[in-house]
Amino acid sequence: MSDFPELGTNYLGVLQIRADCQGQGLARAFHDQIAATFQEARRWRLTVVDTNSDVQGFWERMGYEQTGESRPWNSGSGVEHSVFVMERDAE
Repeated sequence: MSDFPELGTNYLGVLQIRADCQGQGLARAFHDQIAATFQEARRWRLTVVDTNSDVQGFWERMGYEQTGESRPWNSGSGVEHSVFVMERDAE
């Protein structure tokens, strides 16, 4: 989503890769392609589901840092979760 929550910030939301497909570079490739497509962005934001905090290290290696923000999130299966927000400056 472009210019959310403010002008110049692009929001990726929750990027989910099936467990059996993780470790193949898909998230990095997706992220890099989106960043190349939306080069006008000054900042990037995404959210990580609290039950999947193992991916936090991946996003930190990609330059993201936690903002301290969190919010409720429903996976669509009716289960309530919490997500925490991470962001980084665009390259």
